[in-house]
Amino acid sequence: MKTENRIVLDYAMLLVLLMLMVKLMTGVIVHEALGVGFVLLAVVHLWHQRDQLRNIGRKKVRLVINFLLLCSLIGTAVSGILLSVSIFSFLNIPYHEVFYTVHTLSAYALLILTITHLALHMKMIRAFFHKKQEGTR
Repeated sequence: MKTENRIVLDYAMLLVLLMLMVKLMTGVIVHEALGVGFVLLAVVHLWHQRDQLRNIGRKKVRLVINFLLLCSLIGTAVSGILLSVSIFSFLNIPYHEVFYTVHTLSAYALLILTITHLALHMKMIRAFFHKKQEGTR
């Protein structure tokens, strides 16, 4: 995948994540649909980063952050499905406060870890935009 497309994908993921954090403004159905969309974008992101993921073992901090990011994504997605009142309501799973607690904590961890993940890649992001800016002159 071209770098430009990866940057667009990354920004789309960030935008969707931020929209997910304002459930009161979007409503439940949109929140759940955005959640499903975010998980799909994350799968595409991971698929296109698979070569870099193989070499991440040397960078222990990134390895830990990415592992925690994946755990928080899975925790948020699974608990979100268990809490679903629209898209996955056919599962007929009764509400449990534990699901809500896991969902909320995982979602906040996901947001914090995403920001950390972006910060760790800031040098690469800056280089991309600097290169783009140089190309337009």
